[in-house]
Amino acid sequence: NAPLLEEARMLVLRQMIHETEVDKQVAVSDQQVKDYYAQHKELFVQAPEARIRTIRIYWGQTDDDRRRAWERAEAAYKQLVPGVDGQPADFDTVAREYDESERNPADAGLGEWIRMGDDVLQNLSAHPLHDYLLNLPPGSVSPPFEFGDSLYIVKILETTDPMPLEFEQVSGYIRQELEAQQHQLLDAELAARMLRDAHVTIYDQVILQMLEADRATQAAP
Repeated sequence: NAPLLEEARMLVLRQMIHETEVDKQVAVSDQQVKDYYAQHKELFVQAPEARIRTIRIYWGQTDDDRRRAWERAEAAYKQLVPGVDGQPADFDTVAREYDESERNPADAGLGEWIRMGDDVLQNLSAHPLHDYLLNLPPGSVSPPFEFGDSLYIVKILETTDPMPLEFEQVSGYIRQELEAQQHQLLDAELAARMLRDAHVTIYDQVILQMLEADRATQAAP
């Protein structure tokens, strides 16, 4: 199979030359790491967080289930936010009655921390729901809203401000990122050069033996 043979030949060439011309050439200096940090400080910020309590009510499968879910959510919200003259009910008490999460009923409504905005170090993008909750002041209760397969009511217990991360906290991440960028660039240059003027000869018989060995390995129980 000529196309398969050619693909295998290129793979072997790439692996052989990588060992000598790419991996060993990747080098990031301490100064490069410091410069990157200085030029991109806006990226290295600990995102604001909020501690919340939640009431979750599942949609169900039918239109009747959805009506029931909305009725329960509105009834719970009316207890929590009764209006100007009413006395708000305790969130934990309402959560124990209405929350349908699969957890110990005694833990219903207990606070959990969520992070807002992008998280560069964990490669997480901003979550629209988190951004919505971040705009609620501490102590407030959200109206019921749809998310996924459920309705939610959320109480904001407390929030934190964004905090800049020190160089020592992110230097390892920066070095890895710069090394990955260098590797990608060298890899692209190598691939172009190989297509242009590679002079290494890989004999077809050697490639065929490698392919047969790989098939035998995959077929083994």
